[in-house]
Amino acid sequence: MHSKTLCIGMRTAAALLAIMILVMTVGCGNDSKKLTFTNSDVNVRQIQAYNKFSLQMTEQLLQEARGDNVFVSPLSMTFALSLAMNGAGGNTLKEMKAALQTDDIALEAINQGSQVLRHLLEQSDPEVELDIANALWLRKGISLNEAFVEQNKRYFDAQIHELDFSAESAVHTINKWVKKQTRKKIDRILESSIPDQTRLLLMNAIYFKAGWQKAFEADATHDAPFRLMGGSTVTVPMMRQTDNFEYLNGGGRYEAIRLPYSQGTWNMIIVLPGEEVTLDELEAELLRKPEMWRSGYTEGKGIIELPRFNITYKAKLNDALQSLGMKEAFASEHADFSGMIKDQSTLFIGNVVHKAFIEVNEQGTEAAAVTSIQMDGSSESPQYDFRMTVNRPFFFAVEEQKTGALVFLGSIKDPTKE
Repeated sequence: MHSKTLCIGMRTAAALLAIMILVMTVGCGNDSKKLTFTNSDVNVRQIQAYNKFSLQMTEQLLQEARGDNVFVSPLSMTFALSLAMNGAGGNTLKEMKAALQTDDIALEAINQGSQVLRHLLEQSDPEVELDIANALWLRKGISLNEAFVEQNKRYFDAQIHELDFSAESAVHTINKWVKKQTRKKIDRILESSIPDQTRLLLMNAIYFKAGWQKAFEADATHDAPFRLMGGSTVTVPMMRQTDNFEYLNGGGRYEAIRLPYSQGTWNMIIVLPGEEVTLDELEAELLRKPEMWRSGYTEGKGIIELPRFNITYKAKLNDALQSLGMKEAFASEHADFSGMIKDQSTLFIGNVVHKAFIEVNEQGTEAAAVTSIQMDGSSESPQYDFRMTVNRPFFFAVEEQKTGALVFLGSIKDPTKE
């Protein structure tokens, strides 16, 4: 179904999936590198910070969307931004940490916490597929600082790729990686050639696939009207299920339900405004007071009817991140990413692009997201008090300094004539 045919109510439900990714950390991790973590290793303060960032970022993007669907993975954003923070310094790093609500957490602790979170999420439920990949794409000839590479390899398992950015194949190579990491759900993040000033691209990709704990029966799906914001209606395929659910009655202002995936470690929370309340009226309150829809549920037998939907969303995050206080990183004259590369380039963030996909159907949910940070820069020029370019007719003199004698004088109108 095309995203334009869906109510904004489903937009928030979709966005909540990305938010839930940040809070579900049950289970043990044991990946191919034999790293093992338990819930006791989780940095609770970091999770709280990321959740707050998730809500604030979603609110910013909803304001920019002006009524369109929004679906994001704030987790993908935090991982991509963390890659960049490992090369940031001074006030640039301070602002980035503040935007992620982690200003009271040391960078090393953020790295360690991200490593724990990634492994626990990937191993949370054997029946839920969650893969998180990170990559650094650098322009051929650029040398990265060893500490920057080591931090991102160690804690984020980041792949390092050197490419000739000027070659036509560079965009194809990067988009091919995106397509592979997202199981073909997002086929590209770059739409055109890589700008000449771009030195480095930092990327995170997330893929999620989970079946409902109890699948919706396909035979129960039926066409039904769906009321849009302006009052008009569209016809949607409406799934239907009767079972015991965790349900929250918001006193007529809203209602919410938890739909569990697989073993119940992962859930989708859906919040529906009351008949006399618009989502626009409720949205800001939901994002600023998550306790409204994250607690107070009771279990009971009920019926859930949910549209089958499919959304692809893309947004440039520059304005949203700057609204959250991350300003210096985008300013070429102030950004401090001196920890990234070895040469004297002045790096700054040119663009942060996020793309996400979600499909919700009778079997479950499949979702993917990619966040790309484009690091631009130019060689740092020596500082001079003035600049003189002799590109027009000129006068000259030859003097002897000790005596002050003018030895030769000249006036050149055309240097090419003998």
